[in-house]
Amino acid sequence: MRRAVPKQTEMSQKTNENIKRYTQFFQKPQIPIQPYICSTLNDFQQERDFLAKNIFPQLNELCNSWGTYFKAVDLSWSALKSPKSLPTHLFRQYSCLHSQQLMLCLDYVNSCFPFFICLLGQTYGDFLPDYSHFMTSKVTHLSNLSKVEQNLYVAAKNGYPWVLENPNCSLTEFEIIQAAFLNEPQFQYFYIRTGATLLKGLDDEEKEERLPSSSLMNEEEKLRIGKLKAKIISKGLPVRFYSDLHQLGELVFKDWSVVIEKLHPATVMIENID
Repeated sequence: MRRAVPKQTEMSQKTNENIKRYTQFFQKPQIPIQPYICSTLNDFQQERDFLAKNIFPQLNELCNSWGTYFKAVDLSWSALKSPKSLPTHLFRQYSCLHSQQLMLCLDYVNSCFPFFICLLGQTYGDFLPDYSHFMTSKVTHLSNLSKVEQNLYVAAKNGYPWVLENPNCSLTEFEIIQAAFLNEPQFQYFYIRTGATLLKGLDDEEKEERLPSSSLMNEEEKLRIGKLKAKIISKGLPVRFYSDLHQLGELVFKDWSVVIEKLHPATVMIENID
């Protein structure tokens, strides 16, 4: 006659199975979260520095508890400003690097996908005016092109021919298109500055460089940044508005804590063994 397995033994077997599944969950390599940081040049250094020093380390701690990490990818092109005078060979290297800016940025947008953080304000970024007609077939040497034309040419020849379909977009908008319009949106967040309050304490020269006043800003640029914001909002992408660093920090921490929780649940469901 077959003996019944004691209830205690059945419970022990279930417990061992659940512990095994729980252990396998934590041993499984977790997805690192590496959002690409997008913004116009020279306009968001305060925000970038604040997030890097105060918010991203907190998000990294959350990720560390699940065996992964949070590391924002910030190319910081503004740090690559050319000094007033450079030796000829260094100037050539500098020029070559900046002609590849768009291509490299799009490469990093792809490698960081589906994670993307975009900071927008009142500037649109470098772009070709509508009256410019850029023809790659007539290019004989990069030095004959403007900075934007060089970037369009290099990107188009290195895997991104679609940039020539709308050559009058800014380099920043191209990054946004690659991250959220050519790919299925997943974890792309947009943070829009609502005023110039972050510029308090800067001298007049810095203000002019960081955030041009309405009198200095080109009317076409103002129209374009407005259309870009409307385009992002109409697509239904996550958009947040902030007026100071503290508010931006809270928004970024909240949004990306949710992303971390979604990708790495805080609890593992274990069957009820009672």
